[in-house]
Amino acid sequence: MKILVTTSKVFFGLWVLFLYASTTAVAHPCSGKGTAVFFVNGLFNSRKMAQQNLDDFREATTSALSGAKGLKYDLAWVEGKSKPLQLAEAMMQRGVDDFQRYWLWLYGLEKAPGWFYDLVQKTAFDPKFLNDSVLPGFDEHLELYSKAILEGYNVLAVSHSVGSFYANAALRGLPGYIPDALQPSIEDRKKKNPFYPDFKELFSNVQIGTPVAETVNDSPWVSFKDDQVLNWLRRATKVLPGNIEASGVGPQDLRGHGLMPSYFRVGESRRAIVKHMQSAIERMRYPIPFFQNAGTVEYLSVKAGKTTPLLSASFWPAHDVEEITSVSERSASSADRYVQFAAKCYDLRLGTVDILAKTIVDHPAHKSFKVFAYVGAPQSSDKNLNAQTLSMTNRTEVSRWRLGKVQVSQGDKKDSIEVKVQYLDRPEALR
Repeated sequence: MKILVTTSKVFFGLWVLFLYASTTAVAHPCSGKGTAVFFVNGLFNSRKMAQQNLDDFREATTSALSGAKGLKYDLAWVEGKSKPLQLAEAMMQRGVDDFQRYWLWLYGLEKAPGWFYDLVQKTAFDPKFLNDSVLPGFDEHLELYSKAILEGYNVLAVSHSVGSFYANAALRGLPGYIPDALQPSIEDRKKKNPFYPDFKELFSNVQIGTPVAETVNDSPWVSFKDDQVLNWLRRATKVLPGNIEASGVGPQDLRGHGLMPSYFRVGESRRAIVKHMQSAIERMRYPIPFFQNAGTVEYLSVKAGKTTPLLSASFWPAHDVEEITSVSERSASSADRYVQFAAKCYDLRLGTVDILAKTIVDHPAHKSFKVFAYVGAPQSSDKNLNAQTLSMTNRTEVSRWRLGKVQVSQGDKKDSIEVKVQYLDRPEALR
């Protein structure tokens, strides 16, 4: 009797293995995308100049960060073109001779007199005017960071000079920020899904030549002790101390404050910046991609303009009374229309999710059904690429089916959850 029981168990196990043998296999459909590095420029940068700084910054750091997953760079632009114009107007009042030296002083190519620094402070660096409520274009920064996190990237903001006021404000405001498209804030995502990482695990900041009095969330900074702009600012306001012994002053930047001509030219400061970036990337975790499908079942609901037999699919967590199915439609160029039934990664919890379906025969000729099953989501709007075709034949007017399962387990250090989606090679009819 024991032999018979054991044999039946082995047979059942082999049968289940056979049913799932040709399951579509895509590793970790809900894993994070990687790291988005945003360069936050200082003032006196046109958009073109800020983009050039970003390109130089990317070239200077990409090799050292080559081990980071999905690394991408972008610009969080600090719009400062009006500041040089204000300075120019003030300088014109001092005569043509002074104004001819304006650009040399502005970019640190010639030592400027004290009255010029006083003008710059009043125009560009006054902390009383650089706060969370009046930073020009600040909401655009929040949108950039929020979009990256929703897509599944953690964010590293590397801010230079006055850009660090923007970075500090983002660290304070982003957790509760509601994007323009009205997705929930990071704080609300964490409240609803306990496996969603904390904000401090998703967003980091490294500040370069920073004029702020303090950083937020213990963000590291790199500043020359002989940064002339920061030393001049310290006469009037509190600024973080310099922590780089090497001199930043050089023939290309007499102020020792520029990004490339100073902070990335000097080995000690360059190594410190890269080390802080590496540490932040290593420490951070990936967000659960908010829009990503763990699994998708797609059904042709309209073919050549005519409706097809009725089918609906659903994703039901085990031991739960509510399904987590999201439904959408897409149209193909041939007047065909598909209905997509999906389980979003963000809606998953630990355990098993059953992938079920119901079919209804409303005509004798409509006994056979086909669906296209995906791990993740379809990769093309018109072709069923990377799909597993599931076929079923109704024996009754209304039939219920098991199409597969989603298994959700604890993730590794970087990902909160690990997801495996399996579809049955032969859908199972349920009573």
